[in-house]
Amino acid sequence: MKKIITDYAAFLLVISGLFAACGGSETEEPRTQEEILAEVQVVQAIGKVMPEGDWAVLSSPISARVLELHVQEGDTVQAGQVLLVLESGTADLGLEEIRARIKGLEAEQQSTREELEKARVRVEELEKVYETSQRLFSRQAETRERVDADYSNWKQQQQVLKGLEQTLRAQAATQQEQRIQLRRTEEEMGDYQLRAPRAGLVSDLSVRVGQITAVSEELGRLVDPSRTYVEAEVDELFAQDVQEGMKVTLFSTGRPDTLARGEVVYASPVLSDKSILYETANEGEDRRVRRLRIAVHGTQALVINTKVDVQIHLK
Repeated sequence: MKKIITDYAAFLLVISGLFAACGGSETEEPRTQEEILAEVQVVQAIGKVMPEGDWAVLSSPISARVLELHVQEGDTVQAGQVLLVLESGTADLGLEEIRARIKGLEAEQQSTREELEKARVRVEELEKVYETSQRLFSRQAETRERVDADYSNWKQQQQVLKGLEQTLRAQAATQQEQRIQLRRTEEEMGDYQLRAPRAGLVSDLSVRVGQITAVSEELGRLVDPSRTYVEAEVDELFAQDVQEGMKVTLFSTGRPDTLARGEVVYASPVLSDKSILYETANEGEDRRVRRLRIAVHGTQALVINTKVDVQIHLK
């Protein structure tokens, strides 16, 4: 009996202790979302390294087989440098034919000029003969028939001179047409050479000798690796907190060491759907984002298209 009473007393003691503990504590009020966000000092975002001024796409204006490839991926090229040569087929023969035709016209023109000069001299000679015949006729030292014959010869030679002048003008017009055709053909031949539209580094080169290119098919890109920026996206939860001028720390994805530092130089005034910066299925769902542009400080060259973790310092 004594043992039962003792156990019951211990039970009452435990129960009274529990009530005392509950009655003596104050209920903690939950904090608001604004209060929690007010304590946030760093906002996480995701970004990708982009080339300043974007990249230039290399593509062929015609469909042809690649005959020569003058560059490799990673090469640095200058504006106008030949990157590859396409097989031109019979286009070269057409070009040579036009050049030969122009050369033949030049020879004909030279011959016509020589004949024209001779005809001009002959006209002057016959004019003097006619004038002499007239003077002699006025003195009754020459016959009318002779004067008329000399006049006729002079006029006929003038017609010959005019004919040669017309021939020379026609030859010049034909030659001009051929030169226009030559320039047009040379421009078309230029389509068989792909030249660098600007200086830069050859990237994403996807063409090989013997490959047949399609019109406007992307064959590679030109980028400037020395000038980069970071395009980033921050969740809409913190969209209002991020402002231009805020300092940024960049990290390689999955690594704790600092990759570079920068500054927010542009924050989009509108929210957008998540972009290709999010590459997994779960990343691209629900919330919208605010697009950011981050200027990278220092001269360290970042690898273009690298995905980076972004820390934006709010305070």
